[in-house]
Amino acid sequence: MKNNKKQIKEILNQLYTTNSDFDSMTLSYVSKFYPQIFSDENFYENVELDEKIKEAQEVFNFISNKNIELMIELNNLLDKEDQNIEVLKLEEKMKEIQVKKFITVKDFEKIYNISSSSQKGLRGRLNDPIPYHQKVQGGKIVYVVEEVEKWFENQYK
Repeated sequence: MKNNKKQIKEILNQLYTTNSDFDSMTLSYVSKFYPQIFSDENFYENVELDEKIKEAQEVFNFISNKNIELMIELNNLLDKEDQNIEVLKLEEKMKEIQVKKFITVKDFEKIYNISSSSQKGLRGRLNDPIPYHQKVQGGKIVYVVEEVEKWFENQYK
């Protein structure tokens, strides 16, 4: 049993490090191939490049979210004193946000690791846009967590 605990802790640490590296690589990829999203100066729209970046970002986000879920599951297999503190913080952050009924664009970004500009694209889709609520045109956008979860489930079927 002690050997299993050690293996779980090693795998968990590797997965946490890999996920952090993956997030850095994602940012590097996006900034390399789409630098204009980091600057308002000389911004131009390249629809083909924009679509490729959005598709890549969706894949990156899916993998990152799955990694976080796996880290939490592995961490929960360990005794409290053996659990990884960083993963416990991640789990707490996820729980805190998930108990909310409504989330803002910023909350959405934290939970799902999807930038506000990518969210805008998902909301503007002609086919199967992400559900959102906005009382006044140009006003604050909120998402109903339950609706978003159902929408994500349907995206990967």
